Amino acid sequence: MSMTEEALKHATDTKACVIGENVLDQVPGLLKTHFPGAKRGVVVVDPRTWKAAGEQVAALLKAAGLAVSQYVFEPDGRTFHADYHYAAELREHLKSVIGGVDDLVPVAVGSGVVNDLTKLASGELGIPYLVCATAASVDGYSSFGASIRSPEGAKQTYACPAPRVIVADLVVMRTAPKWMAASGFADLLAKVPAGA
Repeated sequence: MSMTEEALKHATDTKACVIGENVLDQVPGLLKTHFPGAKRGVVVVDPRTWKAAGEQVAALLKAAGLAVSQYVFEPDGRTFHADYHYAAELREHLKSVIGGVDDLVPVAVGSGVVNDLTKLASGELGIPYLVCATAASVDGYSSFGASIRSPEGAKQTYACPAPRVIVADLVVMRTAPKWMAASGFADLLAKVPAGA
């Protein structure tokens, strides 16, 4: 049994984690298996992650017969951070298109910021989501919390469910800027002294 399979046996929220080369094409099957009854997907991206993998994920979901729309953070390409107002805006968008709790699946395509904002918005609505990782810039894809700047301006971790499905395509992740992998290593390394 692999370490991933062993971890999934003990996970409460995450039911599948696929890591490998050219695994994006597994997203529709994973969605149908782990989100039974889902008819629609909202692909949540920023302009960079749309190009990296979001467009491909949306096309794969459409080809599998799902109704697909996209939600783009800062479509003009402006830099943004994990601020609570972005999660609130996404939550309101998802609320406006949701048919029922099992009808819609948010599909986060991105790294830490996109994942955490989608995680929090989905968690506040009580709907599970799927994440397609685009960079090794964080260690929190599978965490059950989102690190978000609160409306008061303080960074805090909001408790919310981990993604139901994680897909990490190494071909996509290798295209991310090298500094993002260094950030992910630093994020992981910092946990040891911070925990102590």
